[in-house]
Amino acid sequence: FPVEKLGVQLHLEFGKPRLQGKNTQYKVQVSYGIGDPKAPPPYPFLFNRTYDWPNTEGYLTQVCLSLNAIVRLPLSSKTCFYLSGGPTYFYTRGEAVGLTYSKFWIDQEGFFVGETYQMKFKFKSPAKFGLNVGAELNWLLFGNVSLTFDIRFFGSPKSSFPLEILSNAMLRDDFDQVKKTMNIGRVEVNPSFYRAHLGLKYLF
Repeated sequence: FPVEKLGVQLHLEFGKPRLQGKNTQYKVQVSYGIGDPKAPPPYPFLFNRTYDWPNTEGYLTQVCLSLNAIVRLPLSSKTCFYLSGGPTYFYTRGEAVGLTYSKFWIDQEGFFVGETYQMKFKFKSPAKFGLNVGAELNWLLFGNVSLTFDIRFFGSPKSSFPLEILSNAMLRDDFDQVKKTMNIGRVEVNPSFYRAHLGLKYLF
């Protein structure tokens, strides 16, 4: 606070919320023939299964670094109200499991076999900028310790990021070919959020 009621605030916010999604059943249908079928599909044999697939689970990691102007408004000798806001740098990344990769083939003995793998994925954002605005109420309890209540909004435009498949130690196939076969797209992330804090503050 270079002057009594107006100052500058460097604000760092870190959060790691859970990432969840409900998955539908996993349905697999493959038409195949034993040997070297000459005719076009459908072939004589049909593999048709429906599996209950686990829901997507993971987490987001979000860091928000803000440089704010802050106004201090004393309400009494023990109570003070603050208003602050300014530009914010957003960094967001995530990791989760829930995607599926399946492979099927005819083995050397002529049997139709297949394997299914649960795949992890991750994503991260490029540099994103937005804003934050908030209000804080401090009530001095004793000495330099005060009870504080703070509510703040962080806002940034939605954006989409490419998903990146992570390797599965059980899968021996060429990983570049696996990624090409899966051909997954992008995920849209909304980094904006509200949050409220209630706690103790030590005033220097």
